[in-house]
Amino acid sequence: MFCPSCGAAVPDGGAFCPACGGAIRGTNVVTAQDAGETRLSSKSAEAERSSTRTSDSGWLSSSGSIDHGRFAPGIVLDGRYRIIGLAGRGGMGEVYRADDLRLGQPVALKFLPPLLLRDPVRLAQFHNEVRTARQVSHPNVCRVYDIGETDGQPYITMEYVDGEDLSSLLRRIGRLPEDKGLEIARQICAGLAAAHERGILHRDLKPANIMLDGTGKVRLMDFSLAAIGEVQDVRAGTPAYMAPEQLSGQDVTVSSDIYALGLVLYELFTGRRTFDAKNLSDLLAQHDAGGVTPPTTIVKGLDPAIEAAILRCIDPDPSRRPSSAIAVSAALPGGDPLAAALAAGETPSPEMVAAAGGDDAAMSSAAGLMWVAAAAILVVACAWVAGRWAMLARVPLDKPALVLADRGQTLRASFGYGEPVADSASDFQYDTSYLNWAESQGAGASGWPDLRTGRPAAVRFWYRTSPSALVPENDFGDVSPSDPPLGLHGMTLTSLDSNGNLLWFTAVPPQKETPPADPPARVDWTPLFDAAGLDLHAFTEVAPSWTPPTYADERRAWSGTLPGTNTPITVQAAGYRGRAVDFTIVAPWTTAGREPSPTSSGSASRNAIIVFTMLVAAAYAAYRQTRRGRADRRGALRLAIVTTLIVTAMWATSPHVSDIAAEQQRLFASLGLGMFVGGAMYVLYLAFEPFVRRAWPSMLVGWTRLLGGQFRDPIVGRDVLLGVACGAGFTLLHFAAEMLPQSFGFAEPQPHMAAVGALMGTRSYAVTLINCVNSGLQNALFTVFAFAVLRGLFEAALRRASAWRPSPRTSERLFIVVAVVALSAIWLGGSTGRSWWLDASAQLVSTSIIVLLLLRVGIFATIVMFVVNFVLLRMPLTLASRATYAGTAWFTMAWVVGLAYLGYWMATWRGKLPASSFRPPAFKGGTASF
Repeated sequence: MFCPSCGAAVPDGGAFCPACGGAIRGTNVVTAQDAGETRLSSKSAEAERSSTRTSDSGWLSSSGSIDHGRFAPGIVLDGRYRIIGLAGRGGMGEVYRADDLRLGQPVALKFLPPLLLRDPVRLAQFHNEVRTARQVSHPNVCRVYDIGETDGQPYITMEYVDGEDLSSLLRRIGRLPEDKGLEIARQICAGLAAAHERGILHRDLKPANIMLDGTGKVRLMDFSLAAIGEVQDVRAGTPAYMAPEQLSGQDVTVSSDIYALGLVLYELFTGRRTFDAKNLSDLLAQHDAGGVTPPTTIVKGLDPAIEAAILRCIDPDPSRRPSSAIAVSAALPGGDPLAAALAAGETPSPEMVAAAGGDDAAMSSAAGLMWVAAAAILVVACAWVAGRWAMLARVPLDKPALVLADRGQTLRASFGYGEPVADSASDFQYDTSYLNWAESQGAGASGWPDLRTGRPAAVRFWYRTSPSALVPENDFGDVSPSDPPLGLHGMTLTSLDSNGNLLWFTAVPPQKETPPADPPARVDWTPLFDAAGLDLHAFTEVAPSWTPPTYADERRAWSGTLPGTNTPITVQAAGYRGRAVDFTIVAPWTTAGREPSPTSSGSASRNAIIVFTMLVAAAYAAYRQTRRGRADRRGALRLAIVTTLIVTAMWATSPHVSDIAAEQQRLFASLGLGMFVGGAMYVLYLAFEPFVRRAWPSMLVGWTRLLGGQFRDPIVGRDVLLGVACGAGFTLLHFAAEMLPQSFGFAEPQPHMAAVGALMGTRSYAVTLINCVNSGLQNALFTVFAFAVLRGLFEAALRRASAWRPSPRTSERLFIVVAVVALSAIWLGGSTGRSWWLDASAQLVSTSIIVLLLLRVGIFATIVMFVVNFVLLRMPLTLASRATYAGTAWFTMAWVVGLAYLGYWMATWRGKLPASSFRPPAFKGGTASF
């Protein structure tokens, strides 16, 4: 028995051709004998066999005659196509070479066998081939033009490939040389990846469906069995090139095509089939046995990387196969799909970007340990600097939050307010008014000596109570000294310095009053002066000049000097029926909160206009990228979901109010804010990601893999490790920039202020941490967006400068310089102080680090860098064990270094590389436009 497709001998009883894989019995749509899937009727199958044995045209009259098929050469079909001759015949139809007389170019015409013209299954497949193949436009996929009909016979017009199929070539020469095989393998991977990118499964990938033209260029052919979406006829295809799950009737996915790709590559590099089966039962038995002869056993000296790539493709477990055809291409020796795509003038797909870099270890153990050590040293250095120069290290902070809260409750009771409390809240805060005033008075020139005494107080602690639930008016904020307003009878507010001395006290009297039986007693102010650490006798009574925040029937005021300082202060006090309702220490820096602020809202208005303009521009760019089919909508959606969850997590970890209805409203507001921020990130990502993927695809490798769910990927681990190290270095540079001015004789600026909210316990720590993640993510993405906009403007300027055309390398270097200077100027914010040149120098260095990390490593490493930078800046840090926040500081340092070690483990866990093998991805630039 002989194969009707290629003429090779087929053993008796064989279900398919061992040479080309073509079906012998029935049709190319093959199912297991006991399957209940739709298949060709026996009449159709017999008709097909008849059609392949004889020629309706009558040209085949003897064994020596030439088979011209049903159309004689020279016949013109449809008034347009002149037949040149029969190009090939197989189970899926007959292909003729023809000349398109209207366009003057060669084409191929594919016809169904004549006796199957009314077969509904074959007609459906015939139309399906056109529908699916026309969706793929790629140099390595045979172009399908249209479908037509002549004399009741449907036909497909497609690109004519002057060459031979891979099956014929391999039968003729055995196997291809390794270098030529790699070239063809990459083209096969590129064509298959283009189909998968459009959601199309080929389902019949085999050497007979891969054509090579005279120049060696590959074309994937025959999409008659291709499917989009859910596959119904699972076993359709050529059994010899089916995946195990397809043979068993379970499922057909991209992994099934990857398995067929592995079988093709096996045959390409060895000249032999992976499974040498004579029939379907024999093939199933070999699959069950699981034994595959390694390619290097057949071909001595074959690159082990080729063997590894092939064996991963034909792994029986679909989950262990490469995720895409581009991943297979990247795993082959010398594979650089990004460079190939850029050289061809194409925009790499997100899948191609994710596959770049391979799946092996991203760095050697030696290089990884070096980066972990560098990260640990830099984190410790940041803690050492913060422990000596930061604000929290300079103020007396011996009393933890619980002690100060108990002090506030005790003072409240001692002032005559012992009523039960329904709700309370407390927190630390910086007195920025005092710090700004002290800086203007020259405190920086002497090194801020007053900070260590705690008087005046740079760090304050406030404690609020209420007879009902404290519900902030700001749905996105927490309880503060002014939110909710002090307007409910029984509310109290106590503010202390870090030593526990009273700074102010406010209580709300009743709105409804009854006449007292006896005249009200006057307030005894001595306990309040004592609580404030003031000597009442050292103060002189003066006329009150500040009205109390609540109603009062007694007002008093005293002037004097803050103990231990030369700072003049005034104590403004008020009482109601013998109890203090207001006690405020007014210093030169104290602002009147109920007076109109002298500062204008111009800055906030400008920021709102900038944000609105940026969102409008991003929306327009996103619309254009989506219309062009370039946008990564799946990645953008996942980013939006993550951003929304981050904002929602901020609500979940924030202190909740005891009023359930109010807390529900706050939840809804947080969800709304999260969806807005997520939507903004969605639009922003759609706007800049295609541009970045076209111009700097290497920047997206780790980020795209992370969005794809590859959380243990070596590239992701490398980005984490380098991001942590650079983030710690970035923070140390920030601290150095704050300390440098005094080394050049300038006044010391205000000491670094970490987030004091992190001192309030686990929940507040979690809120601060999530805020750092949110800020880091958004800062990194907006930086990339600004970077892309600058690149677009730069290229537009170059196009207008017709007198100068720099080389691509010169253009890239010039742009990097322009980007660093422009971004530095934006972030510097117009600093005009005496040390502006120090600020500018530090900003240039910082921006250079960001740009270098962005271009050399990628977006995800930059995100990690920003997150770690915010964490180390906002979390209190110290090496001193006596500090009240030492546990918090050491925990922060431990998990940051642990994150670096996790990145090292991920980056090296798949294998070991030589000690000198780590090289950051080379900058691969390109050109693109919005």
